Amino acid sequence: MIIGNPLMVGKDPPHYNGSYSISPTTAEQVLPVQGKLMDENLVIGSYSAGTVDGMGSYLKAWVEGNLEELIDESGLISQIADYAFYSYGQLYKASFPAAINIGAYAFACCSGLRRIYASNATRIGDRAFISCTNLKEVSMPEVGTVGNYAFYQCYSLESVVLTKANMIYPFAFNLCSNLNRISLPSATYLYSCAFSGCIHLSDVSLPICRVVEYNAFYSCTELTSISLPEALSVGNNAFYGCTNLREAYMPSLVIIGTSVFQGDIALRSVYMPRLSIVQQYMFNGCANLENVTFDAVSAIYSYAFSGCSKLASVTFPVLSFISTYAFMNCIALTSLYLLSTSRVSLMYSSVFQNTPMLNSGLTGSFGSIYVPSSLYDSYLSYGYWSWFASRFVAIT
Repeated sequence: MIIGNPLMVGKDPPHYNGSYSISPTTAEQVLPVQGKLMDENLVIGSYSAGTVDGMGSYLKAWVEGNLEELIDESGLISQIADYAFYSYGQLYKASFPAAINIGAYAFACCSGLRRIYASNATRIGDRAFISCTNLKEVSMPEVGTVGNYAFYQCYSLESVVLTKANMIYPFAFNLCSNLNRISLPSATYLYSCAFSGCIHLSDVSLPICRVVEYNAFYSCTELTSISLPEALSVGNNAFYGCTNLREAYMPSLVIIGTSVFQGDIALRSVYMPRLSIVQQYMFNGCANLENVTFDAVSAIYSYAFSGCSKLASVTFPVLSFISTYAFMNCIALTSLYLLSTSRVSLMYSSVFQNTPMLNSGLTGSFGSIYVPSSLYDSYLSYGYWSWFASRFVAIT
C-alpha cells in the first residue's frame, strides 16, 4: 500500500473517531494507522486503485488537521508517494516499518518533523526531506540510495542511521549544519556537494567508498581527519576550506581533482602512495603541511604546494614534471629529493619562487636538491635546472 498525496474520491471521508484508522472507500482492506492528535480536527480521505512498480494494491490518503504522530503499527504501508506530506508542518514523528520507498518531496518542508523511522525502506527519493528544519533523527538502516537534496537544509539533523546506503546523491546532506558525525559503512559513491556546508561535521566514516565527487565536503570546517582506504578518485574542491582538517589518509587514491585541500590551514599529514598527479592548487595555502607521502606521483601542476610554509622536505621517487609556481612561498623547503631514474622536467624557475632554493635569507642557507649520481651532471646544465646548479647533491 502507498500513503500518498491529496486526492478525494467516492464518499465523504471518515472523521477521527478515537481509535483512528484509515478506511478505504473502495477497497476491502483497512489500513490501521495510529495517530496521536494534538486535537480532534483530523479528516482522512482515501481510495484504492491499481498497482505501482509491481508493488501490488496501494492506498493514497489525504491527511488534514493537526496530526502530531503518524505510526503504521500494522506495517501495511509499503510506499510513501511523492509529495505525501509536503509542507505538513504539524507532523512531529513518523514511523513506517514496512515502507520500502519514500517518494520525492514526501516530507519536504515539514517544519515540525523531528524524527522519522523506516526500518525497511530501501530508497529515499529526491528532496524527500528538504527543508525539514527541525528534523533531528533519521533511522533507515536498509536504505541503499539517498536521492538528490534528500536532507538539504535540515539544519537540526544530528543523528543519521543509513547502514546500507551505497549511493549518496548530490547535495543529499548539504547545509545540515548541526550534523557532527556520519557513518556510511556501505557507501561506495559520494556525489557532488553531498556534505558541503556541514560546518559541525567532525567525524566521517567511509570505509569502502570508491569515489568522492567535487565539493563533497566543501567548508566542513570542524572536520579533523579523513580516512578513505578504498577511494580511487576524489573530485575538485572535495575538502576545500576544511580549516581544521589535520590528516588525510588515502592509500588507494589514483586520481584527484584541483584545489582539493586548498585553504586547509591545519593540514599536517597526507598519505597518498598511489596518487599519479598532484593537481593545480591541491595544497595551496596549507600552511602547516609537514609530512607528505607520494610514491607514484609523476607530475606536479601549478601552485600545487604554494604557501605550504612548513614543508621542509619532500621526496618524489618517480617524478617527471614540475609546473610553474608549484612550490612558491614554501619558505621552509630545504630538501627536495628527485629519485627518478630519468631527469625531471622543470617548467620555469618560478617553481621555487620565494623558497630557500632561490633565497638563502629565508633559512640562513640555500636548500638542496638531491638527485641520483647517474643524473647529477646532466641536471647541472639542463634547461632551467641550470639556475640551481649549486643546489644539487648527488646520491647513490
